[in-house]
Amino acid sequence: MASNTTNGAVATWGVTPNTMPPLITPPTTAPPSATPPSTTVPVAAPPSAPAAVTDLTMKPLIANLTKPSEPPSSKVLYLFDQIGVDTVSFRVGQGDKARSFLVHKKILCAKVLFFEKLFNGPFAEGISQTAEFPEDDPTTFGLLIGWIYSSVVENPHELGASPNERYYGCKQLMALFALAEKYNIVRLQDQTMDRITRYLRDKTHWLHAPAMGIAYSWTHEKSKLRLFLARHFVYIFLTANVQVETAFTNDNMRLELTKDDDFFKDVFAMLREHTGWARMNKPADPLLAPPCDYHQHSDTEPCPYKQK
Repeated sequence: MASNTTNGAVATWGVTPNTMPPLITPPTTAPPSATPPSTTVPVAAPPSAPAAVTDLTMKPLIANLTKPSEPPSSKVLYLFDQIGVDTVSFRVGQGDKARSFLVHKKILCAKVLFFEKLFNGPFAEGISQTAEFPEDDPTTFGLLIGWIYSSVVENPHELGASPNERYYGCKQLMALFALAEKYNIVRLQDQTMDRITRYLRDKTHWLHAPAMGIAYSWTHEKSKLRLFLARHFVYIFLTANVQVETAFTNDNMRLELTKDDDFFKDVFAMLREHTGWARMNKPADPLLAPPCDYHQHSDTEPCPYKQK
């Protein structure tokens, strides 16, 4: 290998002493990548810092827990809200048997349209907020007021009944139906008919003809109570053993029919359906008829009281 010597310095491969580059030179710029990134592929952005849980999540949650919620539009009212605070008064009956009733106006008018028109209309009752019904029975009216507050037909007490008044409770129920019919309280009519049939089934009794005749006189021509009573009369007439049930003799039952032309016509029409066929075509027990037979809705309407 060739070499040159100058002033004791050794020169190798033509490189001048003091001019050889250092072994490692700090770069002034980043070296180009061996594999440059493609210009068509975007570089993903670094993930952002997580949201502060305390500020963005917990504070609103705590605020919602401590802030009263707004009442929904369909919120069920409390009993106090349904009753209200204003009252109206009734005087029912005559003489010593007359009785006064003080009733909350709001729930009364909500349940009975007749009373809503009476106490909120341009009538004397609307001005005085009092009404008198001397023709109504105070005990029966009390059952009506009880239903106003509870929506339940109470079981009449046998109070005030003489020992031979076997059906005093059922008489009260029939009177309640007549009162509901008078004031056009449809729901009360239906509930009372259900109560009447259940009452007689539980007692295992039949109504006597005089009780049926009286109830017939309380009601109108298309009354569902009349339908039940006519069926009840015909069933007893064709099935009762008069040797045992002496109250249902021909004379006793005929006498009651002569007192009311409507009663006679309805019973006579039903009897003709069984003439000559009494043994083969025994009438159905009216107490076992479907409840809807005695409700106010039509045959084509669904029953509003059936469980869904």
